[in-house]
Amino acid sequence: MKRFGYGIVVGIALAGAIAQAQDSLVGTYTGAYSASSPTGNTRQNGVKLVIDSAENGVVRGTATLDTGGPCSGNYAMAGKLAGGRLIMRSTRQSGAAGDCPFGLNVAMEGNKLVGSTGGGYPIQLSK
Repeated sequence: MKRFGYGIVVGIALAGAIAQAQDSLVGTYTGAYSASSPTGNTRQNGVKLVIDSAENGVVRGTATLDTGGPCSGNYAMAGKLAGGRLIMRSTRQSGAAGDCPFGLNVAMEGNKLVGSTGGGYPIQLSK
């Protein structure tokens, strides 16, 4: 019986930690990533990520990209939070021609999201 009771306590504590991580994830993050252009120049691309909701591991929000090029714009985002890792993808393509996707694969590190874009470029966003 003690094992069963201990399992319930651990389960409740774990559920509380997950809920707290989700709650602390909601907010506005800003940062940038460097990417190479087709001409070989490296450029800083600004990113603003607004996370509106994070419930039951499902995360939703909007990313705004300032690439100085055709992929600048707003991207509706959806994804999952699992094990302190957030994976999000645009729900539809955006940009001037509507043909640019955007994604993130980042880890929560305090008030920062650190990882890479869907294209594999390193990114860091701060709350």
